Amino acid sequence: MKTLATIVLLALTSFTAPPKDLQYDFDPPAFPADTHGQLFHYYMPSHDNFAANLNVMAQPYADTLEAYDMFSRSQFKQLGLELISGGIEEGVLTYEYKGNTRGFELRWYSRAFKRDEVVYLITVTVLADRWEEDSPVLIKSAKSFEIN
Repeated sequence: MKTLATIVLLALTSFTAPPKDLQYDFDPPAFPADTHGQLFHYYMPSHDNFAANLNVMAQPYADTLEAYDMFSRSQFKQLGLELISGGIEEGVLTYEYKGNTRGFELRWYSRAFKRDEVVYLITVTVLADRWEEDSPVLIKSAKSFEIN
């Protein structure tokens, strides 16, 4: 459980600004089924020292998606984050939440899928005051993720 808590916390606080000349025109890579940890991180241009981003992680998790939901909700509460919406529909756990982390007012959108003993977590992180500008393209990308 400590490993999962660390992974959740890293996903929530992961926001290093990208180089200004970074190119964004590419297809995301395919990942082997036995890969764990951070699989993919995409950054938008930074604003106010923060780069909105999309992060994809694979987390070893033997329990159910419902148990993952309960654990995640307890983590949000422990970290002082406000859950805007959340739930499981058609095998996908989706959240929208907000809060202050490292002095940034942030807003997140995440989706979690479970296959075998792995949870694939896609997290969008955006400055709260740039949600309307930056989130649509990242959420569209997050919603396009599927497990084949």
